[in-house]
Amino acid sequence: AQVLALVVGGHTFSLFNIFLISSFLLLLFEQKVKYSRNKNDIYFLIWMALSILSSLFGVIYFLEYYDFLTTSISFIPKILIFLVFYLLLSRRKNNSEYCVSLLSGIKYGILFNLIWSIFDTSIYYISGFSITNTFFHLILMRII
Repeated sequence: AQVLALVVGGHTFSLFNIFLISSFLLLLFEQKVKYSRNKNDIYFLIWMALSILSSLFGVIYFLEYYDFLTTSISFIPKILIFLVFYLLLSRRKNNSEYCVSLLSGIKYGILFNLIWSIFDTSIYYISGFSITNTFFHLILMRII
């Protein structure tokens, strides 16, 4: 979400990435327990494996089309990050509580992004003025 980012020194840091890194650190240093996989875990792992295979197929298929090739390649690290996140979360003592919090955050993030996008788009189509673009342009001008 464009509005959910910090711009520092000309670099954009999304709140998603900031919270993801924080979550990784929290999960790395929390108490671990032995965890047995259930059916949903297996489905998730199969889905992740198919996602990686799909990206690799895209890499091979789009070898001659640079833009499509880089897009296919860009998904692989993201998939691996979510796999590591899953593995860290599954070893967590109270992982069901974390999952409820995670899903709540995703739900409210989607809702906030949807409301902001509708608001900004409506203003843009009525007046030709984007609040988000103007806001970040002003922030960048002050930093630079």
